[in-house]
Amino acid sequence: MPLYCSENINSQCVWGLWQTTEPLPDLYAQLRENEHDNAYLLGISHDERRRQTVASRVLVQTLLAQWDDAYGGIVKDRTGTPLLAGQEHYVSVSHTEGFAAAMLHRVRPAGIDIEPVRDKMTRVVGRVLSAHEWTASGQQPEKLCVYWCAKEAVYKCHSGQHLSLRDHIRIHDFDLAENGTLFGTVSNGTTPQPCTIHYRKIRNFIVAYTF
Repeated sequence: MPLYCSENINSQCVWGLWQTTEPLPDLYAQLRENEHDNAYLLGISHDERRRQTVASRVLVQTLLAQWDDAYGGIVKDRTGTPLLAGQEHYVSVSHTEGFAAAMLHRVRPAGIDIEPVRDKMTRVVGRVLSAHEWTASGQQPEKLCVYWCAKEAVYKCHSGQHLSLRDHIRIHDFDLAENGTLFGTVSNGTTPQPCTIHYRKIRNFIVAYTF
């Protein structure tokens, strides 16, 4: 069973990782068929991306089962925010080659992101960092990946607010570790609001989440 890990943050929040090792037909066989996922998956032409997406749905289904809740698919609102069909819980998903990540919260918006640490981080992450963040990163690929995942998690948590990763989400300086807690601010024409993000390194991947 490729449920790599799951963790109950508290009675209202759970997150987990699915190691995507199965071929696509095996993943489909595990997913409870529903009209919402069927329609969405038909629009994905790339086989690997479809496999990752199905894995993320199987993971959400598995996490919901821990709460004895049935999975009825994921839909998106007009801003692209994922919603659980037939459930009031908040959901966030992320996937990349090798892993899918998901987070559920009963009462609060949540955001999760997973990315592999790659040397090319030095070429792509700069566009989402402030000048101070770029300097503080030391251009270390692993630290850049933490910044990227943290900002993506916050962005997802505040979806629908048209935030700029570079201009509206700021991450305070931090010392890189295997696991850590980050602090930052979110602002979009308003007084900056504090945010807290948790991250951890798993193999060569960084996972960050917030709620």
